[in-house]
Amino acid sequence: MNNNRFSSVEVLEMAKDIEKNGENFYRTHASHHSDPELKKLLRRLAREEEKHYNTFNELSKKSRAEEGDTNYIYDYQVSAYLEALVEYTVFPPADEIEEEVKDIDELLTIGIMAEKDSIVFYQEMLENNTGKTADILEKLIAEEKKHLMDLTNYRKELQ
Repeated sequence: MNNNRFSSVEVLEMAKDIEKNGENFYRTHASHHSDPELKKLLRRLAREEEKHYNTFNELSKKSRAEEGDTNYIYDYQVSAYLEALVEYTVFPPADEIEEEVKDIDELLTIGIMAEKDSIVFYQEMLENNTGKTADILEKLIAEEKKHLMDLTNYRKELQ
């Protein structure tokens, strides 16, 4: 982790956490809202986040096999750092999203900000990485931009 460089496995593990938190956020709120179009959007975003998680999980397995011994990722201090970085940077932690956000505009704002934060998070990591890790980050950024546009377009439709 010197010089803010992360291995592809580290990037993928952080991405998995972000995607899982995003899936939980969208799925939780889809079940709490009655607007059929909003439910449809949130359910689709949750499914996409789940797909991203599964994709990153498979990539992580492959990267581990290629990179060899990556036990340092599971060092308590490293894991705690990465967990805090992800948990407080993008989507709210799972225990905070259990509370229903009833106001649609507030819900969309949280989703939009989380997607923006994930883009910034991945772009910052991209600046410090090359090769396969950079390729993975570029794919992540493209996916998060799609989510941002979906949420932004939905908000525009409501106005």
